[in-house]
Amino acid sequence: MFLRTVLLFLLFLFLARFVMRLVRGVIAGAASPAAAADRCPANPPAVKMVADPICGTYVVPGKALQLARGRDTVYFCSDKCRDEWVSAH
Repeated sequence: MFLRTVLLFLLFLFLARFVMRLVRGVIAGAASPAAAADRCPANPPAVKMVADPICGTYVVPGKALQLARGRDTVYFCSDKCRDEWVSAH
């Protein structure tokens, strides 16, 4: 009987906390919809991706491994692909 009462009390506390957080989130979202739009832009800027010459994986140039080759820059998804390309050229 005591264990059942304790479990019901804990369940009640959990549900009460859940409802309070839900209500708080709804109120905060309704109070500042413009702030929510600022946090998540509707159209992020497009980035042209390039293909790794070894495996064909498309990578974002700003985050990929790069190797300058004359006037060109070659982009790689990993050290393994870069090393394989270097040994072949």
